[in-house]
Amino acid sequence: MEVSAAESSARDGEESDSQLGPHVGTRLWPDGSLRRYPGNTVVCMVERDSGIALALEEAADILEAATGHHCAFLPASSWHMTILPLILDERRIEEEWTRFVSLNAPLEEVDRFFTEAVASTVSPGEIRMRPRCLRTYDGILLALDPADRTTEAGLDSYRERLSEVTGVRFAGHSSYEFHITLAYDIVHPGATEQRKISEAISKAERIVGDVDTFVLCKPELRFFDDMGAFRLSRNGHGASSQVASDPTVGLQTVSRDQADPSQ
Repeated sequence: MEVSAAESSARDGEESDSQLGPHVGTRLWPDGSLRRYPGNTVVCMVERDSGIALALEEAADILEAATGHHCAFLPASSWHMTILPLILDERRIEEEWTRFVSLNAPLEEVDRFFTEAVASTVSPGEIRMRPRCLRTYDGILLALDPADRTTEAGLDSYRERLSEVTGVRFAGHSSYEFHITLAYDIVHPGATEQRKISEAISKAERIVGDVDTFVLCKPELRFFDDMGAFRLSRNGHGASSQVASDPTVGLQTVSRDQADPSQ
């Protein structure tokens, strides 16, 4: 019988509640399945079958084998680099909301506002990035740097314009680290698991490091109902089929191969 990461930690004598990752209860359920968590964001998607996508798929296989039940890996079709995070429907606080729309506005109204605001802003040219390192941060991510000064300047200018027209500016805006999230922690790994993960990261980095630079898809406003699918329309296809709105219904950890490749 399979056990969840939280159950496994508890059986090992750990306090499972204190070991849960910070995204459990928001992005994830304790068993690693994706939780409904609607919002919107401006991102550059990773192009399927590109050199970086193929390298990340190979790297993710290595990392997933090393982490066992401790991490929930995201489907490859959801991989993206965030340009500007916008809002989360469940986090309606002034510091994390647009100043142009009421905190009480329905999500559909917020979506319409962002659609018009982002469309009014000219996106930069080619977004060329360079892998910096794979690392853990409440999960596993690939940190990225602009590959050249043109990309760096274009991203900086675009992010400033987006912030102005959307009315969204988070703390740390100017020091935001570009990255691609591969997985979220279900539980924080113990010392033994962390050693295994560190060894796997070293191996996976050699694969990703073979990609010198890569070009991402153009920046787009994307809508999500969960972390498994970032869509061009809120009503395009509905929420992804692997999402459980209640922890007792339809529990299933998302596999990277399960998501619709057209998303």
